[in-house]
Amino acid sequence: MGRPLYSLRAKYDVIQEAGLIAERAFGAVLPVERSWNAISVVAPILEGHINSPGIYDQTDGKTYREADFPVPIPFGHSIQGYANCWNDTPVAITVRLTGWFIAPDGTKKAESSYTTTIEPGQAKSGGTDFVTVDQAGTWVLHIRMEAI
Repeated sequence: MGRPLYSLRAKYDVIQEAGLIAERAFGAVLPVERSWNAISVVAPILEGHINSPGIYDQTDGKTYREADFPVPIPFGHSIQGYANCWNDTPVAITVRLTGWFIAPDGTKKAESSYTTTIEPGQAKSGGTDFVTVDQAGTWVLHIRMEAI
């Protein structure tokens, strides 16, 4: 009535025997494969800080510092945001610096990114692309520094 029940060991023996027979008959070598979790990668440690944000209004040639925030910028002006990204480690680090604005409607604008090396105790400027102010409300400047 039904299929005969075999133990897992019996199935293994049958499969193994079939493989040996195939190898003997055809000279075939059946592949054997194993895998290991052999490498654990830890993200680089980044010790640094970001300060001195600013806004450059390309249309009227003015630069605004953090003490001026929030800056009243007229519609139609082309602006760029930036900040200093510092390496606080005793060794040079390679980082990706990314800047963008979040416009009043919640959309990301003017995202810009580049990779650079920062020497110990030194800074590089991270910033946005230029964007034309086309919405009333608060534009939020974001600057990110990540080790790579």
